Amino acid sequence: MNEEKVVMFNKKKTFTLGFGFLGVSVIWALYNAYVPIFLKQFGGYTGLFYFFSQAANIIAPPLSGLAIDTFGYPSLMFFAPFFFIIAFILMRFARRGEITTEELPAI
Repeated sequence: MNEEKVVMFNKKKTFTLGFGFLGVSVIWALYNAYVPIFLKQFGGYTGLFYFFSQAANIIAPPLSGLAIDTFGYPSLMFFAPFFFIIAFILMRFARRGEITTEELPAI
């Protein structure tokens, strides 16, 4: 006779994970509510900020999924620092101030 094993969830881990997601959700809501107010003073860079933050949300899951499928989960330990270093290098080129019409590319 086949007996099915019943898998019981660890309640402590489940609640910890749930409260972790709740905390991240609250922080994300506050971020979306207050960062635009803070960035209003930066004007032209607000659009670029939102473009790149959303582009990262679209591009990262397929790239990390490909890395996991190809090399396994430990590959993320190299994947994350690699893109962190790229972001750090690109941020070195960021300047303060507003975009002027002379700095905009000709269309």
